[in-house]
Amino acid sequence: MILSDKSTTPNLYADLYSNFKFIGTPSLSYRDMPDILNKYVRGKKVLDYGCGTAESTLFLKSLGYNVVAVDINERMLSIAQERDPNGEYTKINSGVVPFDDNSFDLVLCSFVLLEIGEKDEMLNTVQEIYRVLKEGGTFISISASDHTYHHEWLTLNTNFPENKNITSGSKVKIEFRDINLTIDDYFWTEKDYREIFQKAGLVITHVHNPLGKEDDGYKWKDEKTISPISIIICNKG
Repeated sequence: MILSDKSTTPNLYADLYSNFKFIGTPSLSYRDMPDILNKYVRGKKVLDYGCGTAESTLFLKSLGYNVVAVDINERMLSIAQERDPNGEYTKINSGVVPFDDNSFDLVLCSFVLLEIGEKDEMLNTVQEIYRVLKEGGTFISISASDHTYHHEWLTLNTNFPENKNITSGSKVKIEFRDINLTIDDYFWTEKDYREIFQKAGLVITHVHNPLGKEDDGYKWKDEKTISPISIIICNKG
């Protein structure tokens, strides 16, 4: 989501976003993550890049990972620290992280890169992620898929004028129905992400587009046949 840290509006968004849970349509982002992590990640030291209010951080910790987290939004970090008093949460500026080269076995970006409106800025961010990854380390980006803004989802509403005839870099809008939160993002295709990751020196290992299953416990809509989520797994090798 597009959240500057220089106005009162982000504080309102942060408070609303603190109610966000990976349930309904967003649950597909993490349903298969334990298997993905077991398959592609070696080591337990993790950077949650763009942690928000710590939902992703707490998920990783529940799986036994040693996680430090960063974000640009001070209010979100405050909420994250309240939720996880013993956690390590750090405010960053301009995408630069205060860690040494080759520090982490895994860097996770959960719905972060779609907040960036310029490819050059995204490349700078991913290059910084590459820097702090250990050799052989894993980078995982979770983002909207190419199909997110054109279908009917269980708990997401994308029926907005902004989402018509979108192209790479277009501003898009999405509503989380269950928490009454509407946010703006930028639309980037899988091809765009691939281009950026490869320019940064990463090797794309796998792309996972999770579909809704009968045993998920939801009455899925288009999630049954089209994935709203793109999980791109890369390696620094």
